[in-house]
Amino acid sequence: MKTRVLTRRSFALAAAGLLSGAERWKGGPPAPFLKEIETLRAEHNVPGISAAWLENGRVTWMAGFGSTDAEGKSRVDEKTIFAAASLSKPVFALAVLRFRDQGGLDLDKPLQDYLPFSEDERTRRITARHVLSHTTGLPNWRFKPGVLRANFEPGSRFGYSGEGYFLLQRVVETLSGEPTEMFLRRRVFSPLQLRDSSFIGPSVPGYDSKGQPSRILPPAYLERVQAVIEEMKIDYTTITTEQSLAVAAKVAPAALPVYVSPNSAGSLTTTATDFAVIMKTLAQTKAMHEPLIQANGADWWGLGAGIERTDSGSYLGNNIVDKMALVGHT
Repeated sequence: MKTRVLTRRSFALAAAGLLSGAERWKGGPPAPFLKEIETLRAEHNVPGISAAWLENGRVTWMAGFGSTDAEGKSRVDEKTIFAAASLSKPVFALAVLRFRDQGGLDLDKPLQDYLPFSEDERTRRITARHVLSHTTGLPNWRFKPGVLRANFEPGSRFGYSGEGYFLLQRVVETLSGEPTEMFLRRRVFSPLQLRDSSFIGPSVPGYDSKGQPSRILPPAYLERVQAVIEEMKIDYTTITTEQSLAVAAKVAPAALPVYVSPNSAGSLTTTATDFAVIMKTLAQTKAMHEPLIQANGADWWGLGAGIERTDSGSYLGNNIVDKMALVGHT
């Protein structure tokens, strides 16, 4: 059997194509979609998948396929929590936009004015709008200690950056007086009644293309983090970014954002049911639909999400040309 090359983006777009052509139904998605999930899962050594169906703004169906581990010990169900990785970014962006609407933040005011963080003149011009549209000029991540510096003029071109999101995370904590988890809970999780989503919660492990467990941070590191948190007598449910950096300084090679949780760029854990509601909300958030900067050929980026234009409409996403895909037809 010939195995198809699959990325999360291609799978999501294929699924969207199947669903957009389906007639309205009740009780579950069309049979070809269900069959395709199982086929792709088997072809690509994916132990488990969780899927939810959203219709007329409501989750009307959810199902788990396979197990949470390669041994098949625990089945995936509606409460299985997965790591969302970079799909955390649109969720944090949604919270930031709601904070802006509350008068808490000016998207076009330099972040330096809120929280001094740089001596470099160009880097000091970075704004929240630059962060959300990935035009800060900052690197994606630093893995060695060093000065955080923009590599090009902010706003002039696209450059995907987790560091930018983490910087904005520190700013909104300063302005709101709330830890990141509380900031998200008050503006996204609680209003949308998402009971199984968190930026500091646990999740089942991911698996690579060879069917081997794969985590952004290895279990041994996470165990050490937990031990240090207990030693420092920190309440993890209300941990601040500065506290997280202090913990990382004791555990990681350096106190760098890539080693820190909560992390607005990548630490969301959630269920398929919760994330379906998130997708609906993103599709309804018009501020995210305006193309601001061209990225990767035909694709554009707006405030917190990538935008792909097709003959059948527009799709919102994240890392839409790479490994991470969030596809919402608008």
